[in-house]
Amino acid sequence: MAMEQYKIEYLFLADAASVDNFGKLNVLGIFQNIFLSKLPGSILKFVLICSILVPKPNKAFQIDIKIIDNKGDKVETKLPLSFPFKPQEGNKDNKINLMIDLINLQFNSFGKYEIELLVDDNKIGSTFLEVSLKKS
Repeated sequence: MAMEQYKIEYLFLADAASVDNFGKLNVLGIFQNIFLSKLPGSILKFVLICSILVPKPNKAFQIDIKIIDNKGDKVETKLPLSFPFKPQEGNKDNKINLMIDLINLQFNSFGKYEIELLVDDNKIGSTFLEVSLKKS
């Protein structure tokens, strides 16, 4: 059986994000590059922001985030990046908006990291983060 079509409307990294009383998404500091003075190094906090279009708004599903380093290895996180989604009864909205705080993520090498978004263990999209040496 073919997987139903989950689609990413947008997926990016930022310094911070919030939603106001009117449902508007406020984003501060969208980026794809970070600079570290040494390895291992970490960033105190950044946010993964995405919007997923779902084919059946009343169906439960699992969302997972995987961070893959430039060698193809999964980056270990202090907190699990797995989120079950259970729609509320009568939900007709086919869009799921997520803001996921990534706290103290440790980087052990410089290079490009892929941040994958999976639904029910199927990759539906990704974004990249380039980790570089901070030049003095």
